[in-house]
Amino acid sequence: MIQNLLLVSFLLLSILLIYITKDIFSPPVLLSSLYFFVLLVFVIMKFLTKSTYDMKPLSFYFLIGTIIFSASFLLFNIKKSYLKETQFSFNYSMTNLLKAFIVVQGIVCVLFLLYSIYITKLELNNEDTILRQYFLTLNSFRFRLPYIFALFRTISGIILCILFSTRLNKQRNKKDDIWFLFQLCITLIFIIFSVGKHTIFILMIPMFFIYILLDKRKPFEKISLLFILGVCLLGLFVLLNMIRSNFTLSILDNILYLRHYLCSGMIVFVEWVEQGFEHTNGIYTFRFPLVVLNKLFHTNFNTLWVCIDYIKNVNIDWDLGNVWSFYHGFAQDFGLWFGLFMSAFIGCIHGLLYNLTYKYKKLFFFVLYTQLMFPLLTQFFSENYFSHLSLYVQVIIILFLFTNTKLLYINNNEVLSNDKSKSK
Repeated sequence: MIQNLLLVSFLLLSILLIYITKDIFSPPVLLSSLYFFVLLVFVIMKFLTKSTYDMKPLSFYFLIGTIIFSASFLLFNIKKSYLKETQFSFNYSMTNLLKAFIVVQGIVCVLFLLYSIYITKLELNNEDTILRQYFLTLNSFRFRLPYIFALFRTISGIILCILFSTRLNKQRNKKDDIWFLFQLCITLIFIIFSVGKHTIFILMIPMFFIYILLDKRKPFEKISLLFILGVCLLGLFVLLNMIRSNFTLSILDNILYLRHYLCSGMIVFVEWVEQGFEHTNGIYTFRFPLVVLNKLFHTNFNTLWVCIDYIKNVNIDWDLGNVWSFYHGFAQDFGLWFGLFMSAFIGCIHGLLYNLTYKYKKLFFFVLYTQLMFPLLTQFFSENYFSHLSLYVQVIIILFLFTNTKLLYINNNEVLSNDKSKSK
């Protein structure tokens, strides 16, 4: 059975990578462990539901891609002594300008909240619960929101991650704790407006890894926390699905819904390749720069990348989702070899950022490193590096302004070192 071979292969690969990296939370270990978990769910659900579908030989493509990703990552992180027993400590203080900006965010959130409640009351019907109608209304309303809202949402998430990173420092300015709580409430409101699962995970996953990397717990305790995060994310999936169905689904339906998202990505990709496809010649990979060129210079490049909603004609006894894994867009552009090349490229990015984060211990690299945990942990069902490229460009710019200028944040360690040098 191919799925059993893959299951064992990913388990052995995870153990090998833990031995090499000495870090259970390094990107290669997380990625290989993630695929192991997905395959484990597939095997268990196949046994429980007596499914007749078996994975095909092309599924080993994911194992090859993970090995290539891991090898590319390790190019930047072999025999690096400063990576061992590294402890992060970020001692920053907020400026009055940042506090004023947080207040402005709060005002914007209140205005949007009042408007969304007003819209919900207008569209409420007797057949829906208030909670379900509220989410349905926001789900359609969010696509009509102006760009400034999305920008505020991005800035809010970055501020929260920075504040959270500095709050975990025992030498922090405790007077800023109330501003962290205020920012947390603001960000949660922005998430409610967004409704989509992606937006929630984009915030939850980096926040979790900020805590894991700054906390002084033992590795086993951190693994337990990672397990808790996984349970929470799966529970959130189920909750949102129950709300959309007006709480009519059974427990079995919700379990099958989880299989729908966890296991479909690998299967859909393999079936899609075997059914044949036409190359899109870079429309997906280079869509962001092409859109920018069209806007700035009024060029007419084709940027309409079309993804088929659901794959058909698959001999499987359960519904497949419209999830395609990390490799789909790249393979459709230039072929399977390009998907593996992009896996190596992304592995290099994670490896370089991991190296910079642990070597220089700068808040900029640290927060950016945790931000990229979201696309890493969602590789099994979607590609979120290039599809969210504009978001990460915004993140880099916002992070630079917040951590490398003294308008919004002051590095107390630099202030102390400057005072000591002057006293000498």
